Amino acid sequence: MKQLRLVSLLFLLFPVNQLTGQTISEKNFTRLTTAEGISHNTITGIAQDSAGYLWIATASGLNRYDGSRFVQFHSTSDSLSLASEDLTGVVWLNKNELAIYTMGLHIINTKTGKARNLFIPYHDRQYLYKFNTIMGAVGDRDGNLYILSRSGFYHYDKNYKLVSRFDYYSEEDLDKTHFHFGGQLFQLDERRLFMVTEGGLFLYDKDKRRVKKMTADDCPIMAEFLNYPSVGYTFFQAKAGDLFILKSESDSLIYVNVSKNKKVISPVPIHPTSREFRWRSKLMPINDTTFYITSHFSGFYKIRLYPETGVVKLFLSQGRREIITNLLKFKLVLIIIRN
Repeated sequence: MKQLRLVSLLFLLFPVNQLTGQTISEKNFTRLTTAEGISHNTITGIAQDSAGYLWIATASGLNRYDGSRFVQFHSTSDSLSLASEDLTGVVWLNKNELAIYTMGLHIINTKTGKARNLFIPYHDRQYLYKFNTIMGAVGDRDGNLYILSRSGFYHYDKNYKLVSRFDYYSEEDLDKTHFHFGGQLFQLDERRLFMVTEGGLFLYDKDKRRVKKMTADDCPIMAEFLNYPSVGYTFFQAKAGDLFILKSESDSLIYVNVSKNKKVISPVPIHPTSREFRWRSKLMPINDTTFYITSHFSGFYKIRLYPETGVVKLFLSQGRREIITNLLKFKLVLIIIRN
C-alpha cells in the first residue's frame, strides 16, 4: 500500500476555508485501495445488500466486497454488462435491485445476479449520451422507476416501458447547449417526487404524470427554498418526506418533515456551511436519528436528529475547533503527498 506522509507548508495564498480534518484518528480505519484488489481508488457510491456484501461504484467499474476480497465487474462486449466503466453512483430501487449510474442505468438484482441496462431513448442516436447522464433514480412499491438525468425526467413502469418523459431542452438545443438540468431526485411524499435542478425546484406528480416547477401552493413549507439556485442550498434526504437542507452562505441547517408540516432551523458550528458541504457531500443514515455527512473536500461529520423537537446537532470536537483556530491564526496548509 502506498505510504502517506504529511508535509506542513506556510502558504498564504491558499484559501483557509478549504482546509479540512478528521475528528477520528486514521488508526481506527482500514484503507482499501487498488493494492487490495478494488478496481479504482476513486469511489463514487457504496451500498450493502441483505447478505452483507458491499457494492462499490468507482471510476473504473463496479466491485463487490465480501470483507476479504473484491470481485470486479467491467464493461465488456456482453450487452448485459456495464455500459460504461466510469460510474457515478448507486441507489437501491427496492430490497434486491441496485441501480448503478453509468451511461444509462445499470440494474442488478443482487439476490439472483440478473442484470440489465436501461437507456433513455432518443430518435437521433448521436445525441443519446446527452440524455443518459444519470443523476438520480427512485423505485416504488408498484415497480415504477423514475429517472432524473442531465436532460430531463423519465418515468418507466414495472415492465420498463417509458410512460412519461420530460425533456427540459428543445431539439434546437442539442448541438449548442451543454445539458445540465438534473441535480438531485428525492421523494417529497407518496404521490410526488422532488427535483433539484439548474432551473430551480421541480415536482413530478405520479398520478397525473406531470412535471412542473414548484410553487408555494404546491408545498407551503418548502416556499422558502423556491429562490434556488439564486440562493445556495444543499439538499439531503434520509427517507421519504424528510429533508436536511444547508443554507450555503450561513450557519443554518434546516430540517423539514413534509408529512408533519414541521420546519426547524438549527445553527451549526461552521460558517458558512459551504466551507465544508457542497454537491460532493453525501448523507449516510446509521439509524432514524444518527447520520454521517461527508465533507465536500475530505473527512466527515456526525449529525443527530432529535425527532421530538426537530432540532439537529452537528458534532464538532474540541480538537477540530483547535485545528480550525490554529489554521486561521497561522494559515497553515497540510498537504498529503502520495509516494
